Amino acid sequence: MLVNKIKSTRGITLVELMVAIVIFTMVVGITYSIYISNVKYITNQEIKTQLQNEAQIIDSTFLQIGMQSEGIVNSHITNLSKLEDGDYIDMKFKDEDNQDRYVRWKIEGATLKLQTMSKDDEYSNKVNSEYVLSENVTEATINAIDGKTLEQSYIVNIGITLEKSKGFSDLKYPFSVIVNFRNKNMKN
Repeated sequence: MLVNKIKSTRGITLVELMVAIVIFTMVVGITYSIYISNVKYITNQEIKTQLQNEAQIIDSTFLQIGMQSEGIVNSHITNLSKLEDGDYIDMKFKDEDNQDRYVRWKIEGATLKLQTMSKDDEYSNKVNSEYVLSENVTEATINAIDGKTLEQSYIVNIGITLEKSKGFSDLKYPFSVIVNFRNKNMKN
């Protein structure tokens, strides 16, 4: 009887095994796609938040210095209004002791730097400090809104595009800042 019971017990057939493998593969595939989409969503949100924070810092810094500044006193822009590697814009303002101080906005590769400097003479620029505002700049432009040259303008529009890639995500964040030089042509 024991021998008959052993012979009558059946194992699983090849068809049943294939159906189980197909069902398992579908469950794993669905789970993986949900996981990847969630990772991509979280990464996109993380990058977007970082780029928005960088844009906010750049925006407030441009506005603060622009309001204190007497305007753009010097610029080196190789391609019309588009800022490229090595291009810069110098702004002049008075410090607490009524001394002339200069701030340079400089593009180096994908990095936007803010340099505070003093000018000993017409051709010598001494960098006192340097701050990296962003390492994600892919495009920067500056235009005089009032139709004048940058050095003569009272108001400029600065457009910047930040871009960052991480994992499955690649995001661009364009923004612009309108800077009004309220101390332009003021005599002390």
